[in-house]
Amino acid sequence: MVTTGGTALREDIARLQEVVHIVIATPGRLLDLVNKSLAKIDACRVIVLDEADKLLSQDFNHLLDDVIYHLPQDRQIMLYSATFPLTVDDFIKKHMRNPYEINLMEELTLKGMEIFRSMKEVFAIENSFIVRPGITQYYAFVQERQKVHCLNTLFSKLQVNQSIIFCNSTQRVELLAKKITDLGYSCYYIHSKMRQDYRNRVFHDFRTGA
Repeated sequence: MVTTGGTALREDIARLQEVVHIVIATPGRLLDLVNKSLAKIDACRVIVLDEADKLLSQDFNHLLDDVIYHLPQDRQIMLYSATFPLTVDDFIKKHMRNPYEINLMEELTLKGMEIFRSMKEVFAIENSFIVRPGITQYYAFVQERQKVHCLNTLFSKLQVNQSIIFCNSTQRVELLAKKITDLGYSCYYIHSKMRQDYRNRVFHDFRTGA
């Protein structure tokens, strides 16, 4: 069964009257069902956390601790994440025994390391790898406070005509757009709280180079 916060409990209660083998749920809703004695997970031996870096952010971290508390000691926890910040590492040390890591990045074709030697700032573009034929991807490992400065340096050194920057919250989208504009670059932003017609127009202008 699938259940998320913000939906009526009535349907969940009806479904839980029958045998449920797999539950897909947001942490808050799952904990709510457990605390109301509507669901029992004391015999659940497998839990999967998708996008673990998001689930273990400050907003959800305490909820996951409470969920794990209700699981049996003999359990298996599987984490899936594109990034592994310190919060994920802390969770692993706290709740997992003899964890095994599978890193899909190792299966990609490494092409070595490229460092922009003209940059005097302390950051490196490293571990270039092929994502798909014709596309080479790089990443820069920098501290949070260095990110805008890193972007500014890349824009000036690489003469970037167009780019797309992803953020993990609507607030950060607006804040970053303001900082980029203050640096003198033309910047438009969109996020989920904007009207769809406006977002479509921004995408159209980006594709046509307007």
